[in-house]
Formats: sequence, C-alpha cells, structure tokens
Amino acid sequence: MIKLITFDLDDTLWDNGPVIRRAVQEGYEWLFNRCPELLQHHDAASLDAMKNRLREEDPELAHRVSEVRVTGMQRALEGVGYTHQEAREIAEQAFGVFHHWRHQVDLFEGVEEMLKILSSHFSLAVITNGNADVNQLGLGQYFQFTVSAEDLNRSKPDPKVFLKALSLAGVSSKDVIHVGDNLITDVQGAAEVGMKTIWFNPKNQECETAPIQPDVVINSLSELPDAVEKLK
Repeated sequence: MIKLITFDLDDTLWDNGPVIRRAVQEGYEWLFNRCPELLQHHDAASLDAMKNRLREEDPELAHRVSEVRVTGMQRALEGVGYTHQEAREIAEQAFGVFHHWRHQVDLFEGVEEMLKILSSHFSLAVITNGNADVNQLGLGQYFQFTVSAEDLNRSKPDPKVFLKALSLAGVSSKDVIHVGDNLITDVQGAAEVGMKTIWFNPKNQECETAPIQPDVVINSLSELPDAVEKLK
C-alpha cells in the first residue's frame, strides 16, 4: 500500500539548466560590481572552477552546494585582500542574489494540479541534491518534509539519503514511490533501498542500458496520478 511519494526537484518539476545559468550570472555580476578588483584575477569560469576544486578537496563541502559556493567566493575575496569577515559577509550577500534567482523557475505544465491531486491521497516529500526550497517556490503546502543532500552531506544515489526519508515518514520502502528524472541518482538510488520508481522522461530517452529499470516511465507530469495508480 503506497503511503508516501517522494520527488526530486531540479529537472523533475522544472527545467533547471536555464534557472542555474541565470542565477550564477546574476550572483557573479553582483559580486563583480561590488568588488571590481576581483576582475583582475577572476571571471565567472574561474570562480566556478575554484568552487569545484573546493568540493573535490574538502569532504565537508562535497555535497553542500550552497556552502561550497559561498566558501569559493569568500576564498577569492580573501585572495584580493579582504579580511576573513569582510569576505564572508560579501560572499553571503552575493549568494543571496544567486539564491533569489535560483527560485525564479517556470514549473513544468501541470505541476500544481498534479501535486494537488496526489497530496489529497498520499503524503508527499522531497529528496533533493540541490538547494531549492519548496516553500520559496510556493509549493510548500504540498510536502510534508524535505531531505536535502546539504543537510546530510551525502547525495543521491547514496542509500542513506533515501533511508533518511523513510525514517522521517516512519514507513517501509515498499510503501514508497520515488519520482525523478535521473536514472542513476533517482531510479537506481531509490530502487536499491526497495522503493518503487517512476522515471520522468520528457525527452523520451532510451533506458534499456540503465543498471536498474524504472517501474513506470512517464513523459508528462500529467500522467503521474495514473502511474501511481498502477503501482498501488
């Protein structure tokens, strides 16, 4: 008996590529306007490269996508002469700009209607590797809780991320469906702890070579309530 449906966010409820590109552009543009001396040493690409190096080098930042972005900008500012405190404050302000634009999303067609239907019959929750907040997106009323890679410093498909959701909901994995767009992080990760899986595949990609096949494939989120019925 299905009691809980968990959702990925990025590229499952909206197209995330344009959102992140805009957020990065706006955040770095604010930073360079505030601290033009940075332009003598950095551009957006080098700041991103610094962020990525930090993620690879520091296990404490490996899955904390917000903190690693702030720390990357902080290190860059310290490198051009700002004190630790000054650099931290400016980096957090720049991240605030990024985070605002990170939530300017265009939901896929039918998202709210689908969530209304499902939330009237099941508990819903979020399992995300990103840093979007459903409350800031105006969707918080549909979800009981969020499991974030940032909070655990672990990312899907790590089973501990999915097991955390089961623990919070107090349900068995056989009573859960996970919905996501990624065959590895979502489908494989959820299936390996015993959850049922629905693969959101709007581009009609092939999945025959995936390590684990999804239980159901949908091309539109409007198909999701019927897909859930098949797995009940």
